[in-house]
Amino acid sequence: MVRSKAKITSKGQLTLPVAVRKVLNVGAGDVVAFDIGPDGIVLRNDLSPDRFAKFEGKFRTGRGQSTEEIRRWLRELRGRGRDV
Repeated sequence: MVRSKAKITSKGQLTLPVAVRKVLNVGAGDVVAFDIGPDGIVLRNDLSPDRFAKFEGKFRTGRGQSTEEIRRWLRELRGRGRDV
């Protein structure tokens, strides 16, 4: 069992102690949820099962470039016309 304390600021903000952040596996920018029920309050991480779901449909789909196409593009980008 992990037991920690935190003080609420005048703005209603709360800093989660390191031990709690480690148990919840959360860090800066992550979201935590407070589940309030008859038995008390449960704090849990609110990470979606698929962290990349928000990017779905935002990028080109289909076959990507081949390794040779990428190498050719890099040579052109670097100003080289021949294989390295």
